Amino acid sequence: RDAVGRGYRYLLELGSVGSPFLTRYAWHVGAVLDVEAMEAAARLVPGRRDLTAFTPTETQHVLMVRRIDRCVWRRRGSLLWLDIAAHSFLRHMVRTLVGTMVDIGRGRMDIGDLEQLLMGASREAAGQTAPPQGLFLWSIRYSGAVSAPQAAAP
Repeated sequence: RDAVGRGYRYLLELGSVGSPFLTRYAWHVGAVLDVEAMEAAARLVPGRRDLTAFTPTETQHVLMVRRIDRCVWRRRGSLLWLDIAAHSFLRHMVRTLVGTMVDIGRGRMDIGDLEQLLMGASREAAGQTAPPQGLFLWSIRYSGAVSAPQAAAP
């Protein structure tokens, strides 16, 4: 409860064949993605946003507005990951953002769709919810301090 910020990381595995060692830790999307489109989508996310589209319709959350401090895709080899930081998150928010950006990377949605979603569209308008494997609480920020793993990459 004393945290002033949290960071999550979501891992995707690219390529035609997934690694058996990553099955429990990354979502194997198994497709060629337009990573540049996904990066452009991530650049739209930071700021104060109405994230109604990125949480289940049946939720205990009353306020759907959150301030996102950072949202960026990074890549190393066959791994692609999203780093996102905010003061607080809605239930399934990161997974739905990732699923929507994967849909953008597959050409099923475009940047204009994401812009509308970030203005408070309904959940039905957003993309798929990414599976739970791949999602990690990566850092917790307390006033004046950060608790995070030392490694910069997965």
